[in-house]
Amino acid sequence: MFNALIGSIGSKPDAKSNATYSNVVVASVILLNGVCKLGVASQCWLIGSEMGGTQLRNKLMGWGVIVDVFSAFLVTFFTPYLQAGPQIQLGARVGYVFMGLAAIAFFFFIGFIPELKGRSLEEVDELFERGLWAWQFKNAETHGVGARIAAMEAGRTVEAEMQPEEDRDVPKAQRVTSQSS
Repeated sequence: MFNALIGSIGSKPDAKSNATYSNVVVASVILLNGVCKLGVASQCWLIGSEMGGTQLRNKLMGWGVIVDVFSAFLVTFFTPYLQAGPQIQLGARVGYVFMGLAAIAFFFFIGFIPELKGRSLEEVDELFERGLWAWQFKNAETHGVGARIAAMEAGRTVEAEMQPEEDRDVPKAQRVTSQSS
């Protein structure tokens, strides 16, 4: 939204001479940076470290850092040429370019960032091992140790059908259960 304001108002012919237009563009840049810092820019490190579980964390964080540094280089290097380069000279219309990139990122987040609310790290590992798509994570059922941990954290009694085969031989008195209030 702020990129659209920057592109549309900043590209008006009288934008430089009109104080209101200039103030709206400056405010849009400030608000855009603030919203980015409150949103994805600060949360990407948390999302990346939690999303991969225990097995994929290093690879996921490594690739995340590579993509972050590479994209920061591209933006820093090419933005001056897009705004006032010898051929392109988009000026404030460069906001439309970043608006398009933000739309692509939005749909990427919806399609490829799984919902992990209420999942233990073991459940996340199990879901990644099963090769599910991100949109399938929310409704997927887990049956391993992660499901038992999540059930205990939620205050539910661990049922026998959730027990793996090797634990079914353990006497019921020795099984870990939690008290339901």
